[in-house]
Amino acid sequence: MAWPYRPFRRSKNWSHSSAASPVNFGPTTAIPADPAEMARIDAVMNNPAFSSLPANKQEFVKSIKGQAGSKALSAAQLNYLASIEKSLVPTDSSWWDASNPDNLSKRQFVIDYYGATGYYSTLIPKMKADSAYMPDQGIWDKMWSNKFINARYKRFIDGHTLNVGDIAIGKYSYGGPHNGIIQGVVYNYLDGRWQYTFLSFDGRTMTFKDSEIKPAEKPARKPRSKKA
Repeated sequence: MAWPYRPFRRSKNWSHSSAASPVNFGPTTAIPADPAEMARIDAVMNNPAFSSLPANKQEFVKSIKGQAGSKALSAAQLNYLASIEKSLVPTDSSWWDASNPDNLSKRQFVIDYYGATGYYSTLIPKMKADSAYMPDQGIWDKMWSNKFINARYKRFIDGHTLNVGDIAIGKYSYGGPHNGIIQGVVYNYLDGRWQYTFLSFDGRTMTFKDSEIKPAEKPARKPRSKKA
């Protein structure tokens, strides 16, 4: 059963003045600028290490400088500014021996490993930009405190077993083996494996992990027959 149509009719007492109108909360008043905040921002930007900060942090400081000239920063902005100030405080690197080749090797591995994984995203750009910069010893020890980086570093310094130009046999977990020649070798910091670029003899370019490839066995030489 369809309901009968009933046209809309306004009440006899309705008028435009009785219609709903937006609520006026009155004019908002911005908190005046604080000269101390501007001084903090200038100190951060004049710090020699400012250019080594990640690009997003540099842009943040530049953006709030424009705001701080006319009104105070918010609590969230001040908290983020404080974290940037803390990251610019000089660290004590007196414990570090830069003349030790093993230390330099581990330092470069930290940059490459954590640069790939994304951890220590504030420290790694600094270490990469400044070869003399080192974090506090406590942070360094923490960087090396997990088993993953230690296992990957051991595999890295052990080196790769095949070299460019070697004839090898590659085989995935499926399909048959492929014979070819090694064209490139790189270390994958994410999975801790050496990876080989491989040109098969049938013209295909392939990539194998170190666990999927081995050197081609050379045919055994037949012994020379002795002359009677």
